[in-house]
Parts: sequence; C-alpha cells; structure tokens
Amino acid sequence: MIEPWIVPLIGLLGLGLGSITDFQKREVPDFLNFLLITVGLTLGLISSIHSTSVYPFLSSLIGFGVGALIGVLLYYTGQWGGGDAKMLMGLGALHGIPLLSVLQGNWPFFLTIIITIFFVGSIFSLIYFFIWMAIQYKKTAQAIKRVLASKTWKQFRIVYLISILVCIGLLFYQWALGSSLFILLLMAISIPFLKEIQQTVMTKNQPLNKVVPGDWLVDDIYDEKGKLILKKRPLGVEPEDIEVLKKSSVKTILIRDGVPFIPGMLAGYITSLVLGNWVATLLNLLV
Repeated sequence: MIEPWIVPLIGLLGLGLGSITDFQKREVPDFLNFLLITVGLTLGLISSIHSTSVYPFLSSLIGFGVGALIGVLLYYTGQWGGGDAKMLMGLGALHGIPLLSVLQGNWPFFLTIIITIFFVGSIFSLIYFFIWMAIQYKKTAQAIKRVLASKTWKQFRIVYLISILVCIGLLFYQWALGSSLFILLLMAISIPFLKEIQQTVMTKNQPLNKVVPGDWLVDDIYDEKGKLILKKRPLGVEPEDIEVLKKSSVKTILIRDGVPFIPGMLAGYITSLVLGNWVATLLNLLV
C-alpha cells in the first residue's frame, strides 16, 4: 500500500527542483518532467496491482490527460512554456482523478490544485513583475514616459480623468458599483503601461550559445543586408531555428525574458496541500 504522504512529497520535490532550474535558466529539464509523469503513472499501476483494480491506474491516466489538455491549451495560446505544461501533466499523473469518486459527485483534489496554482501563481507573477520593475527602475521610468508622450494617451487622458472622477463620485452613493467600476477602469488604464514596461524591462540581449528552445523573440531577425533570417514564432524559438541562427552571422538576439512560473506553481501546490480540497468544501456550502 502506498503511504498517503509519498504523493505530495514527490510533487514537492519535482516542483522544488523545477523551480531552481526555472529561476536559473528559465527552463525545466525534460527528464525531470518525464520522470514525474513516469513516477505518477507507476504509482497508479502499483496501486492497481495491489488492489486488483484498474481504477487507481485509470485515475492516474485521467489526471495525466486533464493536465495535458490544460497544459497544451495554455502552451499553444502562448501563456505557458513547454516545461510548465509538462509539469502539470506530471502532477496530474501523480494525484490522478478518481473516476468512481467523480461519478458519485465528489470534486477531485487535482482540480483544486489547478485552480489554486492559477490563483497563487498569478499573484506570484505580479509580485515578480513589480519587483523586476523596481530593479530596472530607469527602464521602467522610460517606458512610462513613452506611454505618457504617446498620441493615444494624449487623446484619451481627459476621458480617463473624467471617468476616474465619476467613479470616485459613485463611491459615495453606490459603493459596490463605484469600487467595481474604479478597479476595472484602473485595469484598463494600466494595460498600455504594463505592455510597454514588459517590452522594455523584460527583454535582454541573449548570446546565441545561451539561446534555448522556447525563448521568445522580440522582433524578426535580419542580417546586415536586411535579409530575413528568422521570423518570430508565437510559441518561441524551435531547435531548428537555433541551427539556422548558428549558420548566420548573428551573435546575440533580443528575447523577451518571461516570468518563471514553476516557483508560482510550487507556491500554489503548497497552498493547496495546506488548505486541502477547499473548492469541494466551498461547493458543499453553496449547494
């Protein structure tokens, strides 16, 4: 019988090691993700053999499938890197989704883990982004100045000011409506600033020998004569692209330095282990 503490321990080890490499290199080794997937499916198989039932292994397969579906969707929409997606597959295989329990109307813990990872991971990403903004304060200030000097901002700044004053006025009459509109307005106003800051602060010249698959190009790459060498891809640089660059005269390329998300996944995973299946508890209270 597999002890219940083994699964979260393996998950913590996998995410912990992945967080280290993600911080250092902005990538997670494939062998670590494939090892986590293999261990998860193997534990499911061992449980099936021990209980003489196909359901534990089927649970691991379903968990892996759900993790793959969500991970691939986020990967192909450019939200996650391949390492993040594979790590979610590994967690799915490890925790599984018990079919019989779901058919009985129970909420699976793995889906709670996913929701918690999205929520806590998003907070982590914002904190990381703002810290990076503070570190690169000169570039941040330059980006803000460019937005304030833009034609679009000058055309709509009066509209923004009037809208803010209206929202503040609503706070005294309809607090919930006024605060909601005020938050939405601030979010809309901040979008061009955050986009410009990301393009300015979260970019760097990467030596060609340090370029890895998945790196996001900021612009298309041309040679000295203006001939196109490599067109940027939505999913980042492919291995064959690196080979093309090595045959060219390019020494460095400008890439967008993304936020390492595996540490955010680790924080979300720890939170879900501490809180337990909080989504199931919330659903039970609401029903």
